[in-house]
Amino acid sequence: MKATNAIPKGIKLNHYFTSSSYWFMRTNCPNGMTMFWRDRPFFDQDNDFDTKNAKAATYLRFAVGATDPRGIFASQ
Repeated sequence: MKATNAIPKGIKLNHYFTSSSYWFMRTNCPNGMTMFWRDRPFFDQDNDFDTKNAKAATYLRFAVGATDPRGIFASQ
């Protein structure tokens, strides 16, 4: 596959699959897999009044999906 440049950007390994025979392939379909921001990340920080410990928080919301089934191929 390397000699024919079948996967020009190379492969990525996912260590969290439950089987070594699973594989997924993303295509160049423009609207295959989508991600929409519902609320962009918001960061906040403050100090605890009693202990003077620094506190940090973030809030974000997003939605993911597939709008075109040609965007990804998979095998199990």
